[in-house]
Amino acid sequence: MSKRLKNYPDPVIVIDQHGADALRLYLINSPVVRGEELRFVEKGVKDVVRDVFLPWFNAFRFFAQGVTQLESVCATHTSTLTALSLCLPVCSCISPEPSSFLMSKWPRLQTT
Repeated sequence: MSKRLKNYPDPVIVIDQHGADALRLYLINSPVVRGEELRFVEKGVKDVVRDVFLPWFNAFRFFAQGVTQLESVCATHTSTLTALSLCLPVCSCISPEPSSFLMSKWPRLQTT
């Protein structure tokens, strides 16, 4: 690539189309980091967006959607969740074996 021949895509256009983070990740994973030659191809930046950023973004959206749903459930069932949180220490001590079902080993219930 040569600045004199301008045989490379304009960096401003690449950043506008794909984003600076995609270009940065493409360059970090390129041979130029190891001091080797790089033949810049805009398709490589597109591949970074498709193979890296879109899956990350989809996972983030899935997580954010789950948090939103959990917040709405917590807002409507606050008293139920409070009761469940008080029972969790007791439930963790219950075993399927009757011999280990000793009341003296149970944790004390918290009262508020």
